[in-house]
Amino acid sequence: MINLRGEEREPMSDINFIPFIDILLVILVIFMVATPILMESAIKVALPHARASSATTREPGRITITVTESGSVYVDEVELSDVSQLEAALTRNHVEMATVVLSADRKAPYGIVAKALGLAQDLGAQKLELSVIPDQSSK
Repeated sequence: MINLRGEEREPMSDINFIPFIDILLVILVIFMVATPILMESAIKVALPHARASSATTREPGRITITVTESGSVYVDEVELSDVSQLEAALTRNHVEMATVVLSADRKAPYGIVAKALGLAQDLGAQKLELSVIPDQSSK
């Protein structure tokens, strides 16, 4: 390559990685913003409607008990093979220092829901909450 002054230079043979890194950083930011939106619970539960709204954010000190229509019980999205394991799972998660959120399908067996609430209360849960869908008819 000859420039205007008549000096010869060798062609630039290095790849410029700066634009590539910029694109990767933009993609990283997009994934960081989109991931919490896409990370809904994988357990499908038809929640009942009620006038009160429920807190759905996952925060430290919050344990979620989910009861499905078929009677399956989950603690923080980990399925328990039997309801009798609920006490051990709640004790392992230090329920006495946590807020317990119960998400039960509207057709879930009432006995399992009552047992879960009673067990959390007996183990000393700080706060008990029920997940519901806010009722739009009262607005």
